[in-house]
Amino acid sequence: GAGAGGDTDTLSLGSQRVREAPDHDPELPPFDMSKGATWVYPSNLPERAYQFNIIQHALFKNTLVALPTGLGKTFIAAVVMYNFYRWFPKGKIIFMAPTKRLGAQQIHTLNHPHPHTHTH
Repeated sequence: GAGAGGDTDTLSLGSQRVREAPDHDPELPPFDMSKGATWVYPSNLPERAYQFNIIQHALFKNTLVALPTGLGKTFIAAVVMYNFYRWFPKGKIIFMAPTKRLGAQQIHTLNHPHPHTHTH
């Protein structure tokens, strides 16, 4: 449907709304409309409200996550990256880490995904 003013389409994502550009830029990867109306969160791990809330926020707004060691920054990054991969399957995701150890930790997390998820 047409958004305000009729110049853009909008897609409802939970309580968030994402605007699509009226003309797709061929330089950008296409958005997968069949998956773009939802986002997923692993359901086979205990849900920590603060992680869920940070992930939900990071999916729709630029976000800097600063948490003490052991509170799930790698997990948060993995869930956000997974959802962007679902939405933009032909896009590229770059994860940068200040140390090889943290890079290796993220690679391990991404290579051992959490298959049980629920959508939002």
